[in-house]
Amino acid sequence: MSASVKPTGFPLPSSLQVVPGTERTQAAYPYYMQFTKEDDERFWFYNSMHFPEPMSAFDVTTAEAAYCALGAANTRVHSLPTTLGIDYRIINGRIYIGGNAVTDAAEIARRTKEFQQRAFYYYANWERLIAQWKDKMMALIREAQTLPKLALPEFEPLEHVHAGRGIASNHYLLDVYQKTLEGYFRMWHYHFEFLLLGYGAYLTFFDFC
Repeated sequence: MSASVKPTGFPLPSSLQVVPGTERTQAAYPYYMQFTKEDDERFWFYNSMHFPEPMSAFDVTTAEAAYCALGAANTRVHSLPTTLGIDYRIINGRIYIGGNAVTDAAEIARRTKEFQQRAFYYYANWERLIAQWKDKMMALIREAQTLPKLALPEFEPLEHVHAGRGIASNHYLLDVYQKTLEGYFRMWHYHFEFLLLGYGAYLTFFDFC
């Protein structure tokens, strides 16, 4: 074999380079979204299905909310026996994900007991819980629709000044923004309440057939 032939394989995360000129953009992502040397020991893949384009630091909220809810659903709500959710990393605006597998037999057994109490209850009461889920989602949509559409005036209304309100209009923009984010994060929790259990039922039925 020629010495000039390089081995093939997936590049290590630590070997990935930031596009020159975008170093400050990369630095805008929190530390837990950045690859480290320890990540070289794990398998990662580019989530191009959900995030086909590079994401700005502001837009990464859409990924953070989803993975936060996914991890909670997997790990603490339904306690899937063999997984503790997924981690994600970002470089050059591209989102990579990697699983957190549970491999210890004793821990899998412990989590299985929790899973049976939780997931099986959902399967046994699916119709009632899915109807409740629809009501929750519709209420969340209505909440979003009722959020005020604000604008910043050149001058605060004089009656606000005379009333000594003490809060300018830009504060209410912040208030609406925070409520929008909270609703978005809550939506993802609702999303995963049934999604993972639904997939589990599909796969079990498929395997049976």
